[in-house]
Amino acid sequence: MMIKIRNKQNSKGKATVRRITVLSLSVLLVLAVISGCESAESKLIKEVDNAYNLVGSISFSDESILTTDEVNRFSELKKLKENAYEDQDINTLQQIKSDWDEFKAPIQTRINEIEEEKRRIAEEEARKAEEEARRVEEAAQETIQGIVTEAKKAADVLTAFSFGTLKLDIVSRGHSIVYSYQYTIDVGSPDSVKSGLEVSTGLLASTFNASVEALKEAGISSPTVIVEYKDKGGSIIYSKEFK
Repeated sequence: MMIKIRNKQNSKGKATVRRITVLSLSVLLVLAVISGCESAESKLIKEVDNAYNLVGSISFSDESILTTDEVNRFSELKKLKENAYEDQDINTLQQIKSDWDEFKAPIQTRINEIEEEKRRIAEEEARKAEEEARRVEEAAQETIQGIVTEAKKAADVLTAFSFGTLKLDIVSRGHSIVYSYQYTIDVGSPDSVKSGLEVSTGLLASTFNASVEALKEAGISSPTVIVEYKDKGGSIIYSKEFK
């Protein structure tokens, strides 16, 4: 009796093992199928994305250069691209890539020619502007030098009346005319003569301002007149700029 019971228990145990084995194999098979499907789907999505990216952005920075027919074809290609991507249609995307390259090539050549012409015009305008600026500056310096020459004639008279105590040098600095007075004698402390120089320069302010206006009327940009006084050693005692 005990042998029969043991045989029955062994049979049940083997059946249980077989059932568990079958179930395990079924689970593994389902997992394998699911895994295979996911891999295939992932692979498809990746291939579609790659094909989509190969098509490019399908755009132009300036669509105004397109003809009416080109605009229509341009819009059609963009729409086909989006539809093919939604449908995950790799073949269509690849065909659109080929169509887009063929469509874009002559237009891109036209764009390059337009951009090159724009650069040429810009460079030519810059060159002309540079030449004009140089011409204006040369004319300005010529005008300033003419004024300086005339002013020096008057300076000779001033020097004669100063009894040798002052000499005047008139020079140009950029768009400025500089009246540089220098004492030929020792004036002692600069502070002792500075206040007097301020007063005398103030009395002549209208003359210097008139010189500035004359420079402006002559077409000189941002002109100034600078008046400076130096001691015997060449150090500045007092200076004033008129604009």
